[in-house]
Amino acid sequence: MLKLRKIIPAVALITMPILMAVSAGSAFATEYPEVTGLGDNGAFEIFMAPPENMSEKYALNEMIGELSGWNYGITTGGEWRCNNDFTKCELAYRGEWTGIEKDIEYFYDENADAAIDAMMAEIELSDEGYLVHDMEVLQYWAYQGEVLPAFSSELKSVLENKNVDFMIDVRMGGGAPLMTLQGGEAKVFYDGVLYYVHSSPVTVYAPHIFYVDDDATDLAEALEERIAGIFGEGSLEMISVEASDEKVLDYMEDTEEDHKYFDDYADELTHDLCVTDGETGVCMKILILKDSSKLFTPVGVNSTDLLTGVNITATTASLPADAATYTMVIGNEDFEEMEEALGTDEFYAYDLGLWSSSLGEEVSYNEDKFIVSIPVPESLKGVSKLSAYWLNYETGETEEHYADIVDGVAVFDTTHFSTYALAASSAERPEDEPNVEPDVPKAPDTGVVPVNLFADLSAGLWTVIQL
Repeated sequence: MLKLRKIIPAVALITMPILMAVSAGSAFATEYPEVTGLGDNGAFEIFMAPPENMSEKYALNEMIGELSGWNYGITTGGEWRCNNDFTKCELAYRGEWTGIEKDIEYFYDENADAAIDAMMAEIELSDEGYLVHDMEVLQYWAYQGEVLPAFSSELKSVLENKNVDFMIDVRMGGGAPLMTLQGGEAKVFYDGVLYYVHSSPVTVYAPHIFYVDDDATDLAEALEERIAGIFGEGSLEMISVEASDEKVLDYMEDTEEDHKYFDDYADELTHDLCVTDGETGVCMKILILKDSSKLFTPVGVNSTDLLTGVNITATTASLPADAATYTMVIGNEDFEEMEEALGTDEFYAYDLGLWSSSLGEEVSYNEDKFIVSIPVPESLKGVSKLSAYWLNYETGETEEHYADIVDGVAVFDTTHFSTYALAASSAERPEDEPNVEPDVPKAPDTGVVPVNLFADLSAGLWTVIQL
């Protein structure tokens, strides 16, 4: 299986100015630029599944444009000169066919392709779009996220919390001071490979409405208290909320999408909410409303690997909301370090972690607990009690985490990630070891989880440890 650590290929087509030269032999001949971006075998190497619809063909065209320095594409005027499986295409240059043919080699995982096709076939994406709730958009601003869909618990729930990247071209604007949105074609990536393009536009909205309790008097103070209750007292060092005299509609652009969210609040005061990490900051216009029923707490992390079914859950908002499960199957063949440490070859090993695109890092540590669920492999289904063993590569020692088997899934908790192996529990395991129940959060969740997101960020620094 390909593991590219979420290297997302650029797919936004940009038309660049190209110089044309006339050859000495003919006043009408065009001298085309050298074709760049080819692999050693002379073919374009594309990290996507072969295109199956027109939107995916255009995505392929954009990738070839990027690889060739925006000199070439494979379509002009809606015409395509490719073979049936799009493994060979004639190149187009500035709207004219060149007669130059190039092979196209696709790098992708067939199992992932089938799984994503099946998943998307069962999903009916909403024409109304998906919301990013109030505290989720605050996380989006705090993490300086670039991909708004990754912060929407609504959308992630529709995608069955699978660890796919749901990328949307920012083609629908969204400059209104009380609205953050992304819209356009949705591209579904897994491990940096493009597998699916949804042909109809998809929109993710983040209306700048924040809620406080019904009995609040000072709205700005109530919002600060609510944020501190969720993200920790340290968050107050990073945020400020100030009321403005202007009304909501004074800040809005005259667009239908803005008004459908804010028409009912035309007489409400707006506020400036500023978030800073000491180096950069953002101030956004927001609207604070009294409505205890709309209070929303970020759901933490709940992410399932598309192919292995490994789920990682953490009910703490101190982790970036775009963190997604990273799993690599190691198995037990040629894994001498684990075999020596356990004294047996009856184990099944995985490299586990969470990947955050906003951080550009693997998140490997949580001072609270991660709950990990791993479907029991066939080779271990006859073992009555399983544990997950973490291997310390420096010392060769292991750390045992007792697992509970629930419906064929081994569930254990840990505070850190790296390499774990499922194997029979040691003799030291207590007989009455309590079950580890997977606590999978749902959205919306109105409970309050005391965490420290802003305290950690204001100190510098998300704790990211590579073990």
